[in-house]
Amino acid sequence: MTKTIHAARSGLLALGLSLIPANAWGQAATLPRLGEIPALRIDQGADQGIDLDVARRRRPAFDPVGVTLGNWRLFPSITTGIGADSNPFGVETNRQGDLFVQVEPSLVASDNFSSGELRLEASGRFARFADESQANETSYRTAAYGRYETGTRAVLEAGADFSQLIERRDSSGFPNGRVGPVRYLQTLGWARGRYEIGRVRALAQVDYINLNFRDSNALSITGAPIGRIDQDVRDSHSWRGTLRGEYEIGPDLAVFAQGVRGSIDYRRENIAPGVPNLTGTTTTALAGIAFGANRLIQGSVGAGYVWRDYDRAAIGQIKGFALNGDLRYFITPVLTLSAQASRTVEEAVLQNASGYISTALSGRADFELLRELILNVGAGYRYNDFRDNPRRDKVWEMSAGARYSVNRNFALEGDVSYLDRSVRNDAFAPSFDQVRIFVRTRFTL
Repeated sequence: MTKTIHAARSGLLALGLSLIPANAWGQAATLPRLGEIPALRIDQGADQGIDLDVARRRRPAFDPVGVTLGNWRLFPSITTGIGADSNPFGVETNRQGDLFVQVEPSLVASDNFSSGELRLEASGRFARFADESQANETSYRTAAYGRYETGTRAVLEAGADFSQLIERRDSSGFPNGRVGPVRYLQTLGWARGRYEIGRVRALAQVDYINLNFRDSNALSITGAPIGRIDQDVRDSHSWRGTLRGEYEIGPDLAVFAQGVRGSIDYRRENIAPGVPNLTGTTTTALAGIAFGANRLIQGSVGAGYVWRDYDRAAIGQIKGFALNGDLRYFITPVLTLSAQASRTVEEAVLQNASGYISTALSGRADFELLRELILNVGAGYRYNDFRDNPRRDKVWEMSAGARYSVNRNFALEGDVSYLDRSVRNDAFAPSFDQVRIFVRTRFTL
């Protein structure tokens, strides 16, 4: 019984941690346009509600078993596919669609022992277009993670990550005009400790992130390079610390309070002559509620306030209501609904503005039509309200997809997505829409 209660509390705490900011700094560390490089999920237990989630639950008949190497278990995977993109450069006029092929190799090595886990990951994504070679994308990621449990009350975790990522073209910080992919190197390190006694749990985390944006090609209408765009002005390094306290008020139900303090230092002091860069600090205070793993509604919601201060007096403070929520609703054993919401301060270094309030909403439904066939549909909305600048960005997204598992080694996947970006009060930033279709096969040992 004690073990069961501890597992439930651990799952509740893990869910609550979704409100701790991810190891990224909003706009400065946007995800690749093709989505995050996938990594296999290794030994995620039912105590965190995984078995209730249609998209993530274990399926013994289809889950890979891996390859044993000493104390380690290796999970190699490779995905190959072909797709079509109606607007690979994200432009408003003179758009040309193109076909592309994509290869995604991945390797995960996991060593689980009585008091913790070690995990190493390496993956890549290589997209090559048939005609528009300047749209080709190369992403890769290497990562290490460790967890150590000191009895039943304390857990220590740490991780490191080195990646080359591609900035989304609908990002408010993306350079204007017809531009090749924006690559950036991300170096990340973090450590976290949590401790629980009775109904009280506490967590502390510190993380560091370094971003190094590579120069990009400015392109002509035909897609030929006509110059280089120096993006050193966007390079930065950041530190952040988080403290969180949580109190269990009922089975799988807790309230929490959380504070986050971060600093960001840009490589160059000025964006342009006379235009200061955005070095400064961010403080966020949140309070909310977390639902545990054994409930039909799972996740957490927190609300509070955020302050963004800049080192240069010429840039005014930005502050306002903050929100961070992530909920999943297990309606039936074959249908899972999920929703995310956030409101925070971000910035676009290339836009000559101190920053903007970013509001984002998204939802998704996963449906198990057959034991082998999982369907999904999703939608999202983002609104970026600039300060000291009349610009406003709206982005709508819709998607649908399917995964058919032939056996534990082979799966067929496909998805289609639509994106519509509308920019007001900025004549140089394009408004555009984009349709992408992608079908692929995944082989895993």
